[in-house]
Amino acid sequence: MVSIVPGVDVVYHLATVPGLTPSWESSGAYNSSDLMLVNSLLRGLLDFPTAFLVPAATSNVYGREATSASLENPNSPYGVTKLAAENLIKSYSSASGLKFSILRYFSVYGPHPRPDQFFAILLDRLTSGQEIEIFGDGLNSRTNTYLDDVVAATTLAGAARSEGLIADISGLESATTLEIVKLVSSEMGVLPTLVHSPDRLGDQRLTAGTGDLARSELDWIPKTPLASGVREMVRTYRKEA
Repeated sequence: MVSIVPGVDVVYHLATVPGLTPSWESSGAYNSSDLMLVNSLLRGLLDFPTAFLVPAATSNVYGREATSASLENPNSPYGVTKLAAENLIKSYSSASGLKFSILRYFSVYGPHPRPDQFFAILLDRLTSGQEIEIFGDGLNSRTNTYLDDVVAATTLAGAARSEGLIADISGLESATTLEIVKLVSSEMGVLPTLVHSPDRLGDQRLTAGTGDLARSELDWIPKTPLASGVREMVRTYRKEA
């Protein structure tokens, strides 16, 4: 840490153990990543009071429903540890004067999705002709945020250095799980075969961020419609398959 931070104006902290479903059985890994690792970073930053911190957070801190009216009420170990990390950052800020902007990402997607993400599973199963597992009724709705828009918001946060900002980074439009399946399968020209399973523990029913605070504080507006983002994701997937 000491050898890296000198001369650095902004520290972007994006490291985490991703995904809410595995957090029920692997809570130790989430505690280590989202709390112990964050605490080590914050302790290191005590020696560099001019450095500005931009950590990645998540809509999962809101719990089952994440809207502009929601309060923080996480319903998974992942959401709990990410909210605890936010509180840890605020504690260090109060005690030491650490300056930060926290960005709560809403359902990031794009080319090269993580293997455990629904988009990656959907692409693979449509390609192989396997059944696509839908948890619950498939009407869970997400505001999906394209990767390039997330990168832009994160870069702007480092440039703006808006102290104490906690902002939702949310895309242009929401879609249900079934609508996502239809959109991706149509783009790939494949007829999907669906099989329904029970709801998963801790799944969010609705995420509908507005991005209003990011717009006013960072001058950030998401630019990528869902259909365009999916088209680019499918194009990249097919090119590299």
